[in-house]
Amino acid sequence: MQTTQSAQYPAMRVGELRGSNFQRRVDGSRLAEVVIAAGHFVCLGTAPASQAKLPTSASEVQTTGLGFAVLDLSAPDHETATEFAVGQPIPVLEEGEIVAYAEEAMAITDTVYVRHTSDGGSNTVLGRVRNDADSNRCASMAGRLRVKRACTAAGPVLLEFAGMSSGAQGPQGAQGAQGAAG
Repeated sequence: MQTTQSAQYPAMRVGELRGSNFQRRVDGSRLAEVVIAAGHFVCLGTAPASQAKLPTSASEVQTTGLGFAVLDLSAPDHETATEFAVGQPIPVLEEGEIVAYAEEAMAITDTVYVRHTSDGGSNTVLGRVRNDADSNRCASMAGRLRVKRACTAAGPVLLEFAGMSSGAQGPQGAQGAQGAAG
């Protein structure tokens, strides 16, 4: 019989999915246009129907954003393989809980921002998250992304991603003809 309980949470790995399988949506149909690390936010690539890349503008975060690159634990070297090479299939979390990399401490009440422009100093990796706009180098994800488990310094942070608004999934095909009204 268990007589004690640990107050320690299990270690979080950046890019790891958390939460219920029934409350997440992952798309595995895209290829990495650039080298992408697991746990980083991605948007539509140059070929929107098939590619994903790291965001380079606020518009790419807020309008053509897709979600977060998911750590692929099925890879034979999953202990160290945390990046997706150019042209490699990349699983993207479109809705659900994921461990991302925070550039700074984040509280549960913080608005989450995604980096799209390097600050030229210590925060150069696009697609990471933080709690402010960093002089407009990061775009707000208010209402779509929230901190689920806080972090006290830069490092892994558990986020809940509600998904992107309609129109962020790429071009739609032609609509079929309407039937006769009866």
